[in-house]
Amino acid sequence: MTNPTYQTLRKQIAALEAQAAKLKSQEVADVVGRIKEAIAAYGLTAQDLFGGKAGPAKRAKAAKGARAPGKQYSDGQGGFWGGRGKRPQWLAAALAAGRQLEEFLVGAATSAAAPASAPARKAKAVKAKAPKKAARKAEAQASAAKYSDGAGRTWTGRGRQPQWFKDALAAGKKPEELQA
Repeated sequence: MTNPTYQTLRKQIAALEAQAAKLKSQEVADVVGRIKEAIAAYGLTAQDLFGGKAGPAKRAKAAKGARAPGKQYSDGQGGFWGGRGKRPQWLAAALAAGRQLEEFLVGAATSAAAPASAPARKAKAVKAKAPKKAARKAEAQASAAKYSDGAGRTWTGRGRQPQWFKDALAAGKKPEELQA
């Protein structure tokens, strides 16, 4: 038998690779078919197969939305800023007077202006200033009212029509007359 040439071996390799790819795709199709049959037969879910409470897409989305905590600043006299949003007047005035922002950083080794109790004061102040959930909801409803009967009853125009609105329409009023 003669020795094969390089070209002949390359052709044989290509033919074998094509044959291997074809066999692999057939085997994969068979395996996927068996898996689908088992999932249907046993009523399995993605959570059963892969575990966990959330899939990879939900975990990635949750991690994307997570924020690092902001830096906190204090003047040592009750003024506090969480590092986000517009700077408070006390800080803007101090910076305009030539002080550095790092001087007010809470927890910094060089900060003499920030006492240890500043974070505790901030937590209490924020809690006291935060409006209650019901008050926020009432405020949102009052500002979003599209219809009013003049007696204090309102409707946003969403959801089921309230009885007072139905009664007014039955009495011959038009929706435009009831607009707030």
